[in-house]
Amino acid sequence: MIHKNIAKKILNGLGYDIYKRNLKIPHELSNDEQRQLLVLLSTIDKVQYGSGEQYLHGWLNIDLKIKNDFLQNPYKLAIDLTSPHPFKNDTFSFGYSEDFIEHLFQYDQILFLTEVYRTFKKGGVLRLSFPGLEGVLNRHYIDNTYKTAEIAKKDAYTNWGHLHLFTVEELTMVCKHLGFSKVEKKLYNQSAYGPLMNRELRLTQSDLNTFIEITK
Repeated sequence: MIHKNIAKKILNGLGYDIYKRNLKIPHELSNDEQRQLLVLLSTIDKVQYGSGEQYLHGWLNIDLKIKNDFLQNPYKLAIDLTSPHPFKNDTFSFGYSEDFIEHLFQYDQILFLTEVYRTFKKGGVLRLSFPGLEGVLNRHYIDNTYKTAEIAKKDAYTNWGHLHLFTVEELTMVCKHLGFSKVEKKLYNQSAYGPLMNRELRLTQSDLNTFIEITK
């Protein structure tokens, strides 16, 4: 049997980068937590996915790494967003996510968007901000040499755990297939909807990220 450190060296020598994904599986909501979640969702209809430390007041903030103490802080919830979401159909009017979706494989991105479609109200809008393939090519692939591509692989993908970067056209195709009515490319911090205005916090990524609003 090959020792894992030897195997890692062999794979690194072949150009593969090995990193560990630390995933915390959230506990199932208790009956009390489920009841409190239903009460909360009767008063708010805005959700932030992959919130990290970016807490939005008056929104339900979801992140896999949040410490799940739902009875103490009902506005923060730890769930796996690639699993069925614990919300009823037609729950949310607005959603936001910054630098989350690129950390999922493509099939999990589609699972996530499938649940967004189910749990959003008709006319509900999800705003996504993520490193798009267009921006990554312009920033990191400055020429067509192998050395540049090798560096870009680390700087744009493996160093950050990025698994799949959507293009605008690809994301539009997926969303239309799932049933969404409209997919619009937007500018940094610009939206026609008040709850989605000035949400981006990373100015250094304004030329890297793609900003999309998806309407059910």
